[in-house]
Amino acid sequence: MRKTKILLSAVTLSAVLTSATWAADLENIKVLDNGNIEVTTTSDLTLPKGEIVSDMKVLKDLNVTLAYKDPENAKKVILNLEFPLEKGKSYSIIGVDGAEANMNFKAKDEINGEYKNSEKGGKLNIEKINVTDSKTIEIYYDTELKAEEFVYRVLGELETKTRIGDGKNGLNISLKNALEPSSSYMILSNSINDAKGEEVILKESLYDFKTEADLKNVFEETKVENKKEEETEKKGTGNLEEVAMNSAKTPETGPVTWILVIATMMIAGVIVIGRTR
Repeated sequence: MRKTKILLSAVTLSAVLTSATWAADLENIKVLDNGNIEVTTTSDLTLPKGEIVSDMKVLKDLNVTLAYKDPENAKKVILNLEFPLEKGKSYSIIGVDGAEANMNFKAKDEINGEYKNSEKGGKLNIEKINVTDSKTIEIYYDTELKAEEFVYRVLGELETKTRIGDGKNGLNISLKNALEPSSSYMILSNSINDAKGEEVILKESLYDFKTEADLKNVFEETKVENKKEEETEKKGTGNLEEVAMNSAKTPETGPVTWILVIATMMIAGVIVIGRTR
């Protein structure tokens, strides 16, 4: 696992780091499947058993394939991406070299268009960006750029469901969005609260990892299981309706029999209504 250290201002972070008294590290990242990641910390950090408190995020690297300054505008840099931006997702543009300024934005339903930067304050600031298509971003700065070569990272956040510690030095991150095979990702984290509830700063801020080509798809398995449950429900409801109709056709049609028929039909109706809600 390769680790890369970047400025803490790369992504908006809410943790206050001054309260932590010592530093630990993430030692290993293992991708279990496309929805779960297993993380091991150094042995000097004992995690709580259960949900952990941390600013930890899982990010996808959209891989900037080309970054160049507009020959007619020294305040403008154009980025080409390998992977497309997606509507409704949150992103961070990080200027690593040549133009060290950052910007966070959330892609609109119509991705193309301008996005203004509401977070400024450095010596160099991004005024706005213009997305011309899902793989091309124009960045506009408030100052003319002197550099001719640029390094950027464009990172997209994957929503997490849970971050569960094992009471030792391991934790499992469960995701709402699926990881993709043969892709580059990162875990961004500045600190984790240990088993005593004390905040511990991590030695690095950004930890890189990659997924394998044969990544197991647990999201597809969940869909299959849900489909099986629906089919079982339909079959059960059908059996109840069939029993009710057959009971109505039997020679014994006294009051007790009809009460049973009506009760059976009511149960079948409740199941059908519950399934359609």
